[in-house]
Amino acid sequence: MLRVAIARSILQAIPGDIVSLQFLGLLYHRTRRRAQAMQDQNSKT
Repeated sequence: MLRVAIARSILQAIPGDIVSLQFLGLLYHRTRRRAQAMQDQNSKT
C-alpha cells in the first residue's frame, strides 16, 4: 500500500517522528493489520 510506504519512508528520514508513527498506526488500524501495528509500535519503544 502506497500510504504505508510513505509513512515508513518518513519514519526512516525522521526517526521517532510521532506524527508519522501515529499515521502509520492509523493506516494499519484502517486496513485491519492490528498485529503489524502492535509489532511496529513495540519495536519503536
